[in-house]
Amino acid sequence: MGRFVAACVAVPVLAACGGTDGGEARTKPSGDPGKATPAAEATAPVTRASVKGEVRAAVEAGGFGRPPFVDLPKSDVTASCVVIGQVRTPEDPDEKSVRAVVAVLEKSGWSRTSGWYEDYGSLFSLEREGWTLDVMTGSLTADQMAAAATPGASAEETQEFTGMSVTAIDRKCADAAITSAKASPK
Repeated sequence: MGRFVAACVAVPVLAACGGTDGGEARTKPSGDPGKATPAAEATAPVTRASVKGEVRAAVEAGGFGRPPFVDLPKSDVTASCVVIGQVRTPEDPDEKSVRAVVAVLEKSGWSRTSGWYEDYGSLFSLEREGWTLDVMTGSLTADQMAAAATPGASAEETQEFTGMSVTAIDRKCADAAITSAKASPK
């Protein structure tokens, strides 16, 4: 659990472990979610909507069902640059299922940059066209969730969490949003 906690603290956007589905237009993955996407789809520009579709297909292919997506608070300047899909599970996800999720993402054009799986959790990092994507599994206590939660987090967002969180960040978008926020007077 220790590495999962450290990873969650290092990626503050994971504090919102409850979730809504954001209402954004969805893209449907084509074909079987466990198979590679056609070359035309793999070369299409990476967008927030396409990332949601790829995360959904990968998580479903891993046997976790349809993941709910979490929206960052509108006050977070990077909210439009981030995709967070999360699945609560009764126990830590097994290695085979986690690796299936990562394999589908790799078939979709994501390149794995690092990764490990341990009994207490896992962290796999991937990248694609200026986006980074982390697949994390493990457990956090209610106290750990509350400590990492954004101001005004709901009760659901501060409950104990066991499961998988997939967080993708458009780095160019996030850098521009942060730079713009720093430059604008308050």
